[in-house]
Amino acid sequence: MIRKALANLVVKHLCLILLFLGANQDMCLGASFDGTQTYLRYLIVLVHGIGGNFANWTDKKYDEIKNININDLSSYNKYGGFKKHLEKPVSEGGLGLKGYVYAYTFSSPCGAAKDNAKELGDRTYNNPTPGMSGQCWLEKAQNDFIDNFKRDVGRAPLPSETPEKYILIVHSMGNYAARGYIYSEQLRDFFDEGFYAYDVDKVIFVDAVLNGSTMTYIPYMTAYAKGTFLSDRFNELLKNGLPTFDWQFVKKRSFLENFANIYEMSKDKIFEMFTPYIKDQLLGGDIFGPYQFAGDFSGVVIMAPQFYSSLGGLRAPNEAWKGLPDLFPSEIGRTTRVLNKVKSLGIEDEPSYSIVYSSGMPVFEPYSSGVIMLSKSLKDNGLVDFNNKYVNDFLGLNYQKMTFVHPSFYSLPTAQSKFMSLLMARYGVGFFTNDGDGAVNVQSQKGEGIAVLSSAPRYQKVFKSDGFENYLNNDFATQVFIVEGAMVGTAALMAAGGTPYIIAWQNLWPMRLIPAASLITNVYAYKDEINSCVEAHRQILSENELLSKALLDSVAIFTVNDLQTTLEATTSEEGSAFLSFSISSPEAGYRSIKARAVQENRVYAGNVSMPVPTTLDNNRKYMMAVTVTEAPQRVAGKLNYLVPALMRSFEYSFNFAAWKPVANVDPKTGEFYLDGLPFAEGQNVLAVRSENAVGVKANQLCKIILNTIPMVPSNLLPLPGMYTNNNQIEISFVFAKAAREGFKAPRHLGIKSHC
Repeated sequence: MIRKALANLVVKHLCLILLFLGANQDMCLGASFDGTQTYLRYLIVLVHGIGGNFANWTDKKYDEIKNININDLSSYNKYGGFKKHLEKPVSEGGLGLKGYVYAYTFSSPCGAAKDNAKELGDRTYNNPTPGMSGQCWLEKAQNDFIDNFKRDVGRAPLPSETPEKYILIVHSMGNYAARGYIYSEQLRDFFDEGFYAYDVDKVIFVDAVLNGSTMTYIPYMTAYAKGTFLSDRFNELLKNGLPTFDWQFVKKRSFLENFANIYEMSKDKIFEMFTPYIKDQLLGGDIFGPYQFAGDFSGVVIMAPQFYSSLGGLRAPNEAWKGLPDLFPSEIGRTTRVLNKVKSLGIEDEPSYSIVYSSGMPVFEPYSSGVIMLSKSLKDNGLVDFNNKYVNDFLGLNYQKMTFVHPSFYSLPTAQSKFMSLLMARYGVGFFTNDGDGAVNVQSQKGEGIAVLSSAPRYQKVFKSDGFENYLNNDFATQVFIVEGAMVGTAALMAAGGTPYIIAWQNLWPMRLIPAASLITNVYAYKDEINSCVEAHRQILSENELLSKALLDSVAIFTVNDLQTTLEATTSEEGSAFLSFSISSPEAGYRSIKARAVQENRVYAGNVSMPVPTTLDNNRKYMMAVTVTEAPQRVAGKLNYLVPALMRSFEYSFNFAAWKPVANVDPKTGEFYLDGLPFAEGQNVLAVRSENAVGVKANQLCKIILNTIPMVPSNLLPLPGMYTNNNQIEISFVFAKAAREGFKAPRHLGIKSHC
């Protein structure tokens, strides 16, 4: 019987050890042991991107909400609604954060990142945006919270009811404002002094331009190599705006100030841009004419409406693209380069980061495009003659045909993205073979190479129309295979009859009208879905589930507020060496007990065997073990998680007993009690495991050492009953108590005396 009980005990211990060693070791989702507090301690601030406004997060027209005369790219936002999702009650599928979510608009939505950073968080900055009362966003959010609380509750909130920490959800260029605020102390190239208040616990980047956008190369590369691309007036702008090819043009304001005018002029030439050769191709001027016609026609159907809606909003050339240089990739962009070199603020001060990025919509590939464009420009202007027929012929090809031999083209994730890459190559600007969201490439969105983001979890959304993707991979591919095979076979038969094979094959081009017509038909059938993919950079804001996952991915953390016993229990010895639990508010009939010693672990090694945070004598501790001299009858705990009501599981095991759910967790504060734990003299083990709303698991372990044994003398000298004739006798003994793990004071008290 004893042997069986011992075996069961060993199995229990072994299972618990294996659980803590093996569970979820790859999920290191942040640098802090504390996780996030519950939502009562935060204000969630939504930050828009370049040319946006607060309506980007709502589902209403901007002008219907607030009549502010600002220079924004889109007065109508058809993708919003995430704010409403955050505020909707949990019972209705939302997160229940009403009253804690705020969104504003930068005074210059297309302005410089350093100005936006100050508007976001500098309390000394006089914000010029109408309706902001000179306040920065974070200050305004807190005051708006107080006003809303007064309106809803009928009184001012107590200090403990007013959030002082923030969670930022930033889109696109908004990341520059957020990072500029957080790391302002390190950015003396931009700010005279730092202004970060160490009040941001978490940042979610959504399709952020973390490493700049290669799309910013387009107007400048086009300007150098293809000055007549848009209009005759374009050349006049270039003469005043672009000095040399050394990228110092950012210092020339004339070109930037006229950037909007350039695109305004291009709007009238959209159909010309998409379909310059349709007539000749359809009549057989190009043997691939039917496919080219179908592609160009598809381009008009899919992309022209997007250009009309987006480019038509540029109405203020002196303001609209003031912040454009901030978006340059780090190899030429000063803002991006400096921001990406910042150092971590440390484990306790660094916010946790999560990244949402989009793919499936190609973006500009500037390097090979630049080589070809520059070479073509030199050749066309007679500055260089390559004296090689094959090189000259290659440079004479259009980018669409050259895309087929571009290695990056075949790395695009979907058939639809390859189709879009070919359509976009018809601009004549260059290759669109980098995967991205149509505005920012994936590498930039993921923040690759940025040290402070190295451990951030990343969540991907691949934009595609499932129906159109299936059509391209199956029906269209089959049709092309059959038609091309039929053309080859028919041409071979005609060649056998005396017609030269190449002539016969070229004359069969009308057979391609079958798959071409099929392509146009399916583009029309799926045009709404494809259009949403074209605008993936903003469409991502409607992905409520994915954005919520990034918001809720912080590990759920069990913390100890207090260890308590009943008032009837005898008070043990106390003194200056004892530590008091700072977050202590015992209910009637209970009192707080004190800790004698604490053993900590501040080395983060993932979500396994994590310490248990607590606060002793107003100092944050991360306990692996705590020594007490009274048996706790209640553990007052708190679940650190943004929305406790959404937890999948939260369980504890005491002294290797079976796992039990932690009951009665307050859905707002996360507070709870563990009552009646059977503490024994010596070491007791409290284990906690959790799984948050999005499946992130964590395990915590804390030893609570109960030491109630009184001090006992030992090592007596001379021994009792011993006789001596020495009149200078030395008497010594040692007082010893039970082991106190982590106790830094001497464990033994030795006393010597001479008679």
